[in-house]
Amino acid sequence: MTAKSLFTKVKDNARGLIQAGVNVDFKCLINPLNDTEEAMNDLFKLVVELGGRMIYFRPVIIDNQAYPITEQTIARLEKYSQQYRLPYWANQNKTLPRNYKKCHQMFHFPVFCADGKIYICCEGKGNPQFELANWDTGDFRDSWLSPRHYEIYNRTRVEFCAPCRPNISNIQIQNILDNPKQIETLYL
Repeated sequence: MTAKSLFTKVKDNARGLIQAGVNVDFKCLINPLNDTEEAMNDLFKLVVELGGRMIYFRPVIIDNQAYPITEQTIARLEKYSQQYRLPYWANQNKTLPRNYKKCHQMFHFPVFCADGKIYICCEGKGNPQFELANWDTGDFRDSWLSPRHYEIYNRTRVEFCAPCRPNISNIQIQNILDNPKQIETLYL
């Protein structure tokens, strides 16, 4: 199957779902090839023509670096969002520089997967390195904050991790760890 026929199939599937009453949102990886006036105009136009509900943007990650979503990119997205009356959301969290050496989000939420396993890394699902326990063979709370949990946390080197969704949470937690008085401002 050629790339052109595959793209046509994806469009036809989206159109069929929308005609069947399904809310269809589109996701786009912003990269140097589509971060242009022409490409963004074409994308918004296509989604409106198909009847899509919204477009989500996130940066492509190449060599563990997130493509920067600049003020110019946001202005372009805002322009076409208004022009086509189509909402968008751009995830800029992955491009914020890290100030942390540990992934604090590993204590925020367990990731329960269909294979019966619990992982403590949202991007590490399926990777035994991040496997904490099984949710289908006992109470997962027995493993939460266990020595295994701390072992995974202490062994993980975030400098080798690709930018991920909890980047902003880790930044904020590290800011509080570095300046505990900041926590007082959260209650005001």
